[in-house]
Amino acid sequence: MSASLIFFHLGGLQYAVNLTEIQSIIRTPKELISISSDHESILGGIKYNSEVLPLMNLRYFLGIAGEYKPDKVLILKRGNDILAVGVDRLDFVSETETGDISNFDSSHLSYFSLVSGVHIETNTQILDTSRLFEHTDILKVKYRKREECQSQNETSTY
Repeated sequence: MSASLIFFHLGGLQYAVNLTEIQSIIRTPKELISISSDHESILGGIKYNSEVLPLMNLRYFLGIAGEYKPDKVLILKRGNDILAVGVDRLDFVSETETGDISNFDSSHLSYFSLVSGVHIETNTQILDTSRLFEHTDILKVKYRKREECQSQNETSTY
């Protein structure tokens, strides 16, 4: 059995996610839309199709410090929910045998963990992005139609 993984960089470190978790990959817009959210991991919103999606600061969940100016955005979908997360750089896609992935047990950790496994050959942490959708504070973000945001002209330079 195999899995397609997409490898990317964030904060100087390489991570990977299963390609099946990604709906689309887009370039990060120069301006973000102001959206109402109490969660500090939300950087703002981005326009995608006819919706405004919350752009999540993945560094927040991984404990990575430093300035966050992602080059690409991974559009993630789980059921009817869609989120966007920025990455510094896309590296490559690789077909990987499941035997080349070691499981990561995060149950002993006292903090929220996205890591679900490690790619043995590259020692790259594999993220389970579906865990972002389980974070209830994030799902309280207000989704607004593109027309509403365009009429309000609420943007901030990124």
